[in-house]
Amino acid sequence: MEIMGREEKIKLYENPLFEELTDGSIRPGGFQLTMKALEYGDFYSKSKLLDLGCGMGATVDFIQQHYDYTCAGLDASPLLVEKGKKKYGSLNLIEGKAEALPFPTASFDGVLMECSFSLMESKEKVLQEVHRTLKPQGCLMLTDMYQRQQELMAVDGNAGIESCLMSPMRLKDLDHMLQNNGFNVELMEDETHHLHSMVASMIMNFGSAADFWKMITHQPVDDRWTPCNSKVKMGYFLCVARKRN
Repeated sequence: MEIMGREEKIKLYENPLFEELTDGSIRPGGFQLTMKALEYGDFYSKSKLLDLGCGMGATVDFIQQHYDYTCAGLDASPLLVEKGKKKYGSLNLIEGKAEALPFPTASFDGVLMECSFSLMESKEKVLQEVHRTLKPQGCLMLTDMYQRQQELMAVDGNAGIESCLMSPMRLKDLDHMLQNNGFNVELMEDETHHLHSMVASMIMNFGSAADFWKMITHQPVDDRWTPCNSKVKMGYFLCVARKRN
């Protein structure tokens, strides 16, 4: 965690408490939104998919269990990839950076990024790599946090927590970025009720959202900020975009 000049941060997506809270999916909406995204993607039998920012591979396993698709997962966290390999065994999970995908051009029919795009260091480069590795008319499916107010605001809060809560975009900025990197946006849908459900679960299980964050960080949370009282109005979205050839 980043305290008194230390550089190490608490990675929310690596925390067992957050995994437990979200039934292993580590994001609002869970597999319900995964299924919705895949439905809009309209994939054919034997389609090849990539879960980018796959964590331990819960979505990869879900897709392999419930769909006639081939799915690989890539994540930058060696801890999560190793845990996923131990938990799921035969899944194709790879440690790597989204900014330099270790796959040939036109490898995949679809790419999922579920609550992971906001964590990417170079979003433009990530979209270029996704565009490269998608087949013609390939589909990108995004679920993530976004800012609901008109003016983009900096999230000033507990910098010791690394999560998608710290760098949400506005939907119009995301739309512009996708268009500039070779994608046509086919769906942009608000799914904030899933975020509300996750916060409600925090309260039911831990007494309050602030108490949950205190358990994660093992320190008092700055009263100026928690995911529930931030001045930045948080929302959650589902976006489906098609590769423009």
